[in-house]
Amino acid sequence: MKQPLRLAGEPLPPPPGPAVLAMGFRPFFLLAAAFGAVVLPVWIVVFGGHLPPGGGLVPTWWHAHEMFIGYTGAVLAGFLLTAARHWSGGRHTAANGALAVLVLLWLAGRLAHAPGVPGGWWSPLPDAAWLLGTAIAIGRPLVAAGSRRNYGFLVALPALAGASVALHAVSDAPSLLRPALDVPLAVMTAVMVVVAGRIVPMFTRNALGVEPAPIAPVERALPWVLGAVVLAALAPAPPAAVGAIEGLAGALVLSRMAGWRSPATLRAPLLWILHLGHAFVGVGLLLLAASRFGHAPPSAGLHAITAGGIGCLTLGMMARVSLGHTGRPLQVGRSITVAFVLMAVAASARVVSALLGNPPGLLHSAGTAWALALILWLVVYTPIVLRPRVDGKPG
Repeated sequence: MKQPLRLAGEPLPPPPGPAVLAMGFRPFFLLAAAFGAVVLPVWIVVFGGHLPPGGGLVPTWWHAHEMFIGYTGAVLAGFLLTAARHWSGGRHTAANGALAVLVLLWLAGRLAHAPGVPGGWWSPLPDAAWLLGTAIAIGRPLVAAGSRRNYGFLVALPALAGASVALHAVSDAPSLLRPALDVPLAVMTAVMVVVAGRIVPMFTRNALGVEPAPIAPVERALPWVLGAVVLAALAPAPPAAVGAIEGLAGALVLSRMAGWRSPATLRAPLLWILHLGHAFVGVGLLLLAASRFGHAPPSAGLHAITAGGIGCLTLGMMARVSLGHTGRPLQVGRSITVAFVLMAVAASARVVSALLGNPPGLLHSAGTAWALALILWLVVYTPIVLRPRVDGKPG
């Protein structure tokens, strides 16, 4: 077969292989959605005491580990392995065999934490390996391209690997579990705010032709305040000081949206789900701040950021990235719109449940809506991510 002409200096396309291993978003989004649809109902069973957690972790921390590392980590890896190619001028990250190794390590991590599997010193090793491997896979092209603005992701992935190891190391010391959980929460919050700040206004402008107006002082302050949130998670600090930092971060996250033209997105599901997810992060930071002063339960802020921010942003990004990087129009049908609504309902129900003391009915409703949202994504997108691009381009 005749090879297409390429410009001097243009990176070679990846070697041929199965479509599902052509780019990182394909296997990792597929596995994240399938895992997320299963792990929430399983967590409800574990929470009810009918099934033991895995990996040697107590139930609550097993749930946190699998949502941060198993679900969110997989979506983040798929996004970064795909985006880093664009950020580095077309250089490869991982495909075919290298990508398959990362996927197999992720699967090994899920097996090591399957309900009922006893923990050991080896339990966090597969997750640490695939997170560090992903950091190397995106780090090589980013460093080669001198893409310094993205070097923070090369710190975030090892930080998540370290947090996974730490969570296992302190599993027998209840007083240290909350700090060990605060680190991945702070890292994921920072990553979400940074990524959303880059892509949500751009997507809004490209899709609707409206020009978001960034608020320069807010955008300059946010990275520093987010860094302070991460540092506060790493180093012990008085609750009032941590609450002040989280409150300031939440206020900045929400205030930046004043220039994002969010009302204009209400008829564009691929946009409003991302705007909503970002807003959930801001609300979650404010609720966390309130919890430091005894005015809200900590789980309310935690779940606004996780179920709301992570849930809506990951579902929206999986939908959009999978369309754009398979050469399809950036439009979703009724099924995915329903999935977005279900995710918004799941997040809202989970936050309200935390505020009301976690009544079982709301917990089950939130878990069911979350699972259905991801099942709908799987039904629509599995054929898309398993097939080659419709425009014949590599990836």
